[in-house]
Amino acid sequence: MQRVKYDSIRPTVRSGDVLAFEAKTFVGRLISAWTGSRYSHVGIAMWLAASGAEPRLFLLESRGRRGVTMRLLSGIGPCWYLPTNIQWTVDVNQFIWPRLGNANYDWNSIFRRLMFRAAKRDGAYYCSEFVGEVLVRGGFPVTEEAFRDPGAIVQGVLRYGPGQIFWLSIPKKSLDPEAVGLFHHMQPQATYHAEPMHRDAGY
Repeated sequence: MQRVKYDSIRPTVRSGDVLAFEAKTFVGRLISAWTGSRYSHVGIAMWLAASGAEPRLFLLESRGRRGVTMRLLSGIGPCWYLPTNIQWTVDVNQFIWPRLGNANYDWNSIFRRLMFRAAKRDGAYYCSEFVGEVLVRGGFPVTEEAFRDPGAIVQGVLRYGPGQIFWLSIPKKSLDPEAVGLFHHMQPQATYHAEPMHRDAGY
């Protein structure tokens, strides 16, 4: 494990890499206690650029009261960063864009997990379920067992990916007002320097 500053590693982050968070809320502590893992939440890094604008790095995630949404990575606070080297494919785009801002959080499967029952595929997603779906569509060899909780996603990425994990020192700050709603006018990029892959590619 290495501790790095966000600004120093930002240019190397690729769309599809995983971000993991430790419990800081009551619900997060419950998740960690139930799963036996230090990780209580996971999300996906995603570069986005409006036409002619500088690309910006976002956290794509499924959150309790918001469902599938995204935030600027530069203001989320400290977290763990895990490279995946997945391919940001048309299949990934076709999965993400219809669900961003529309798909609900999968409370039903959370309750099923608490009763030691399998999650139900119903178009809603809890955080690790959503991340797992993105990874699989990007060609990452993670098993469905890793979908069950954030710690399982981290272990799967460490086992089948490059095997690296970094502690990012990111200051916690309020959302940049200019970033609110930008995803309606932006297009995903595989990396900072990559050719953009349009949000409607393959539609």
